[in-house]
Amino acid sequence: MSIIIFITSLAILILVHEFGHFIVAKKFGIRVDEFGLGFPPRLLSKKWEETIYSLNLIPFGGFVKIFGEDFQTPSENVAAPACAGRPSTLGVTADQTSFQYKPKWIQAFVLVAGVTANIIFAWLLISFLFLKSDGIIAFLEGAKTTLFIAKETIFGLAIFLWNIITFTADFSQISGPVGIASIFGEATMLGLSHIIYLTAVISINLAVINLLPFPALDGGRLLFVGVEAIIRRPISQKIIHYSNVLGFAFLIMLMIMVTGHDILKLL
Repeated sequence: MSIIIFITSLAILILVHEFGHFIVAKKFGIRVDEFGLGFPPRLLSKKWEETIYSLNLIPFGGFVKIFGEDFQTPSENVAAPACAGRPSTLGVTADQTSFQYKPKWIQAFVLVAGVTANIIFAWLLISFLFLKSDGIIAFLEGAKTTLFIAKETIFGLAIFLWNIITFTADFSQISGPVGIASIFGEATMLGLSHIIYLTAVISINLAVINLLPFPALDGGRLLFVGVEAIIRRPISQKIIHYSNVLGFAFLIMLMIMVTGHDILKLL
């Protein structure tokens, strides 16, 4: 049961993240080719206006296909799951509904919308835990707790990254999917409030990690947009593509190492 709760919670958090990108892109008139629940292969789909809404076989979150985000032509669209990066392809479109056609500040809004959605979702979850008190006080306490967790997460992540740079990182002190699933098992035994709180903490962690200015993350893409705004010309798509590939490879390697430590701790 705890595994099911963990997978469901993680899927919801990824879906919330992608919905943030989706709703802001729509708000600024950027074409969204598809909003998917789960990952392909596709089971059901319905097209409404220019967007395909799909239900897919693999139930781990969702994805959005934002037209022009990956420098694709109208016939080239690549699914973009949260935390997995968005590798660029060659070719640029001048379509006014394209992500690339929009001003840099709008592109930045779309890119930070996912992490913003995760933070807001965490705030609402934590506020729910304070609802025994007055409604306004609950939301204020929820905001204070959310900011505190975000600050501690940023501080802890900064230390961990510095330790990686200095080759002193202790990977046994962090948890990957296996370790988090184990923690969810403990939370399940303690009750619903602990599950809600843990989900909120993970949502904040996803937001903070995604904002890192590292290729294959939203923060990395945001960094490229910022550089393009300063130099007033597009960055070479080969540079962006290979940066994302290397960044994604590093993240996969890091995940494998962390998962290995998780399994050893369980054994």
